[in-house]
Amino acid sequence: MKAETAEIAVTEESDESFENFRAGFLPSNYEAPATAGGYLKILNGETHRIRIMGSFKYPSTAIMGWEGWTDDSKPMRREYSTKGYDDLTVLDRDGKPRHFWLFQIWHEEQKLPMIWEITQRTIQNAIRAYTENPAWGDPSKYIISISRTGTGTDTKYNLIAEPPIAKASPEIMDSMLSARIDCRAIFTDDNPFGALADGDADDIPF
Repeated sequence: MKAETAEIAVTEESDESFENFRAGFLPSNYEAPATAGGYLKILNGETHRIRIMGSFKYPSTAIMGWEGWTDDSKPMRREYSTKGYDDLTVLDRDGKPRHFWLFQIWHEEQKLPMIWEITQRTIQNAIRAYTENPAWGDPSKYIISISRTGTGTDTKYNLIAEPPIAKASPEIMDSMLSARIDCRAIFTDDNPFGALADGDADDIPF
């Protein structure tokens, strides 16, 4: 099976003092995570390889809803409902809530469970096309490479689903479960990492 591509139109600073400090304090192989807080953010010129582990069948692993912003640039999120949309239409600084997806992912390079929020309709459509294609199907069974070029209205994303199609390894499954992520926590402005209550893990797919 060949990799399929979907093209979509839509820096880290080195700290020398920190490098000197960690040389005598931290293990020599220590690397700080590139994405702070466990949320995937794709910057201009970056490529990330991820596996979508969440499913909308299991709300602790994947949710959708409406997102708005306050005048002081703080996000507000509501559940995917008419009421949620109406609430944010009043509260959003532009009166135009955006539909979002948010789900748990596994980051292949960083070897970490993360959360990815998507508000770009074109990215949502590209992922949906893969999941509805019988040749690909369940996105937890393959890696998606996503690249970004440009900024603002010149931004383009490139999505490629990579073969082979295979179930995630037991190590990935264990790491996802150990993170105890509950995506629903964002609706109450709580931290999703570690938020999964005892007993709520029984029905999730990993």
